[in-house]
Amino acid sequence: MLVDYPELLPGTDFVQVIRDTFASVDVLIALIGNRWATIADSMGSRRLDKPSDFVRVEISSALAHGIRVLPVLVGGTEPPKPTELPDDLKTLAEHEPVEINDSNWEAQLARIAELIENETPRPRAAWKTPR
Repeated sequence: MLVDYPELLPGTDFVQVIRDTFASVDVLIALIGNRWATIADSMGSRRLDKPSDFVRVEISSALAHGIRVLPVLVGGTEPPKPTELPDDLKTLAEHEPVEINDSNWEAQLARIAELIENETPRPRAAWKTPR
């Protein structure tokens, strides 16, 4: 299942949408470009350091609940190091990445699709909604 979020209405709890959506997801693809770990918000703070950053919420939720996370390194990007990541994302650095670049794009995407199609769903940790 390919998941993207439809336009959310004002007042929607995005974290709850992630939780509800992930109930049916077997693989999360984390596209990682050369500025992924360092990109900052308008105030100059690194986005991954913010617990509410949507990318961080999605990846950390997947990692915490046993969803397979497939890092896809774009254009020669190096895999993130654990020291570059917040605690809830550190294990992302242990996941074997796939690389894609401008050469042979279609074959690389076909390989990623094959990896996902051959995925056997695994048992997941139960979602715990904070009270």
